[in-house]
Amino acid sequence: MGDVYQIEPVGASSPPVDESCLKKYGIISKAEDLPAIRDLGVVSSTGNVMKVAQVACGFKLEGNNEPGVFLAQHNRCEDEIIGICNDLIYSGRLEPKKKSNRRPDSLPPLVYCHVNGQSARSGTSRYNELELNTIIGWLQHNQFKIEKIYGDEGKNIADIVGVVTPFYAQAKRIKASLPAQLKGITIGTVHSLQGAEREIVIFSTVYTRDISARMLNDKPNLINVAVSRAKECFMVFGDTKILDSDASNYAGILGQHMFKNGVDLRKLDGWNNL
Repeated sequence: MGDVYQIEPVGASSPPVDESCLKKYGIISKAEDLPAIRDLGVVSSTGNVMKVAQVACGFKLEGNNEPGVFLAQHNRCEDEIIGICNDLIYSGRLEPKKKSNRRPDSLPPLVYCHVNGQSARSGTSRYNELELNTIIGWLQHNQFKIEKIYGDEGKNIADIVGVVTPFYAQAKRIKASLPAQLKGITIGTVHSLQGAEREIVIFSTVYTRDISARMLNDKPNLINVAVSRAKECFMVFGDTKILDSDASNYAGILGQHMFKNGVDLRKLDGWNNL
């Protein structure tokens, strides 16, 4: 049981190594044969047990394009949140079943905050100083309100909020900059929240308009996992120009939903403090 559109396993080898080994043992004769083998989920660099099981499954529901049984009912996220994933990957097949019971004075399901920062390199990774300081500042200003509204059953801010980003360097700098009262919040790349959930998930994009948002647009998995971790509110902090709602890429689909169904944080009464 699983989902091939969640974050994929991290491979220990590379496609060229796969190609060399497959040629050595006579499994393929030329590079053009590699994609067909990769689609089976068995190569080292992109191996995926869920994909192997799916390919091996002989059962397919009527109307499904993929083998196996598709679990359509979704109970975690507010409709506006899972609607992003439905458009991004699942072609509208997900059936939102969460019984929405919005808390008084709570955040809307989708919130965005434009940050005119600068994306900088750190080795092979990236970070955005203004963006991370904006996120930390907002959390500091609103910690009491977040815990008052969402802190049922004794939850504190670390139980309520998660911060995810495509870049390890950004996650590392956010963690290092957190004041004592915010320690314990899960902060990391999307892998850190896979399989988990939070009432509020903050997505730090890091990218700016002058840089290709490659990690957001190569595959839909990263955005899919980041969005679907949020039960009640999904927030995007970053240069909103990268979420071009006229584009047909994955960042564009995210932008279409954020700008159509979401709210600008700076226009939210009682939640601004930026």
